[in-house]
Amino acid sequence: MMKKRFYKYLDNPKMLMGMALTDLLSLAIPLYMGICLKKFILFALIGGSLFMMRRKVARALPKYYLIGLIYWHLPTTVFNRMFKVALPPSHKRFYLR
Repeated sequence: MMKKRFYKYLDNPKMLMGMALTDLLSLAIPLYMGICLKKFILFALIGGSLFMMRRKVARALPKYYLIGLIYWHLPTTVFNRMFKVALPPSHKRFYLR
């Protein structure tokens, strides 16, 4: 009989150093750029403010709000290329109940 592995919590994100991976990347990428460009203090401030802003927005808005915002305001060709999908243009899309 095969044993199936179930996660304890389905909504538990992958953690690294006690932080969610997306939070860590929003902090680590500007810090790495600051080290490479020898502007550590400037990029540390940018990374810290980006980290705090991302956390505040994540608490205030729904999970896929940014993707929806990009879909409705970017041209369809740019959106389809960016996310590698084939969606209809937003002005031709309609919702069914």
